[in-house]
Amino acid sequence: MKAHPLYRCLVILLFGLLASGCERSLPQSEPSSAMLALCQRVHEMAEVETAESAMAFLDSAVKGMEFSVPDRLFYYFEKYDLYHGGLQNDTRALAYADSALGLFVSGEMPAKKEFLFRAYMHRANANYVLEYYDRAFEDYAIAKEIALDGGSPCNEFMYVYRIAMVYFREENYLASARLFLEAFNISEKCDDGNDEVTFRKQEILSNIGLAYCHAHVGDSSRYYFYAALKFIDKVAKPDETKWDEARAVIYGNLGTEYASANQFDSARHYYEAGISLGESIDRNIRDRQFTTLKLADLLIKQGDAAGGRRMLMRYDSIDNVLRSRWPKEDNNEFDLRRAAVYTAYYEATSNLPAAMQMMRTYDTLKQRKYISTNRLIKNDLKSGVDRKGHEKQIISLEKDVKIKRLENVILVLSLVIAACIAAITYDFLKKHRRKYRSLERKSRKDELNFIALIENTDDFLWSVDAQYNLLAFNKAYADHILRLTGTRPVVGAPEPLAAFAPNYYALLKDGYDTAFSGQHKEYAGKGLAREGEAPDVKVRFRPIRTQEGVIVGVSCFRTDITEYLQMIDTLERNNERLRDIAWVQSHKLRGPLTTIMSIASYLQEDDTDPETRAQVLKSLQEKLKEMDDIIHEIVSLTKA
Repeated sequence: MKAHPLYRCLVILLFGLLASGCERSLPQSEPSSAMLALCQRVHEMAEVETAESAMAFLDSAVKGMEFSVPDRLFYYFEKYDLYHGGLQNDTRALAYADSALGLFVSGEMPAKKEFLFRAYMHRANANYVLEYYDRAFEDYAIAKEIALDGGSPCNEFMYVYRIAMVYFREENYLASARLFLEAFNISEKCDDGNDEVTFRKQEILSNIGLAYCHAHVGDSSRYYFYAALKFIDKVAKPDETKWDEARAVIYGNLGTEYASANQFDSARHYYEAGISLGESIDRNIRDRQFTTLKLADLLIKQGDAAGGRRMLMRYDSIDNVLRSRWPKEDNNEFDLRRAAVYTAYYEATSNLPAAMQMMRTYDTLKQRKYISTNRLIKNDLKSGVDRKGHEKQIISLEKDVKIKRLENVILVLSLVIAACIAAITYDFLKKHRRKYRSLERKSRKDELNFIALIENTDDFLWSVDAQYNLLAFNKAYADHILRLTGTRPVVGAPEPLAAFAPNYYALLKDGYDTAFSGQHKEYAGKGLAREGEAPDVKVRFRPIRTQEGVIVGVSCFRTDITEYLQMIDTLERNNERLRDIAWVQSHKLRGPLTTIMSIASYLQEDDTDPETRAQVLKSLQEKLKEMDDIIHEIVSLTKA
């Protein structure tokens, strides 16, 4: 017989209380001073040199070293930090996070809350990067319980900070800004001697600014960027390059903010400052590459194509040397942004063939990114964790913090009962959500397929409403209008062609009017071209109707038929030559051939005298010469 969910919840609560009581009875252990000194040295090497050199130093330093259990735990932590950070190998990082948790599970390591929290957060972060979302959120939930139960502000700070990063990656920018600010406030209660927390504080202030920048809240964005710079000036030590690295990142973010506000001089100043500072310390290369592309794009938009080209060449020189150091996803993103900037550069320098080639490269990379995004969405749905699931499974932080800190037994029991009721409700609703999720997945797949269908064609697709304003269009149409008029089409606005080419637009408007009358129409003739000969095109106009039959717009489909017409013209000319050849064969060639046949018959007679035979042979040679000339004429006709 299946147990009632409420009964299961009460049993889980009882075992949880027993487990927590056992945990408090265990002794606590700390790593040795030698291990702590070794970890500090590895951290310094990773910051000043490279993660590879730090890893080599750590492996050589522990050879022959006798580990206590806490020392082994910190060795696993250090290996995780190197693989998760500079080496960017989260598969190996996950293995060391599992090894660290194994020490607690086996009972070798007492369950000290600070260390246990860190182990679960390590495994959650690695799982999240590797897209094992269901496992990641389970570990995040356990880490949250440890942080809230342990009462450590540092643990709580790290948890809230990580959850804010999750929201930021999911593009829920306002929620992430709120959580980053909450993490910063909690960090104020942490030990000021904790270097990691101190460094995180400036990063949190910068992340708040970046979240507001993405949410288009410019004033708040700039406020927190400048607050992060002031914080660095207050706590930075002159001999620590990591603070200059942080400044360079913030300068790049400030440049992005000012560029989005169309304050291009300020944007250029901060882009250049970030790049210059990054070059002076020879660190932060990845962010410097992105900033270099942003500056190149800004210069091109300001009309300084030569300056933009110099920035692109600087980017390419860095990319050729260091490309192998970045993950595949970063290289794909670099290539996509580079293609977009090169397209703008070639358009600015009127190198249309190169611009079109780079646009095709951009489309290919963008399609590859769509495929990758679709794969991530499928993994997300397969794991059973969508955006709504995140909100339920990760945090309702303000409410949870208040409830967990209360020691009133009645409130705790009320929480358990409420959780059990929620579980019963969830079990009930889960059965009715399956069909909805299936329809949602199908809708998303159909949407992606439809987008790919209309964006992967070279034909132009667009539609207009009853006021002749644009309802929708594909990328091929938008790029064509931009190349012709220098203006991008905008949904809800009139076509730029109305002012650019009024005579040609009158033909389109006649097609619109015909379609609005309920009839189909096709136009075949010359299109528009920015340079060179205008192409031959066919445009089809079809009315758009509602379910009630009311015409609300016109859909248009333009196809380039230049090659088709050229092929028809070629076929017609070939047919004409064949007719000429047939005439020559049937009329000119027939005369000498008849004569030759008569001569051959005459020569068969034995009584022909020598003189007559000589004249006949002479006539035969003349007719053969005539046939040879005709054959040459036929050959010349075939080569015409």
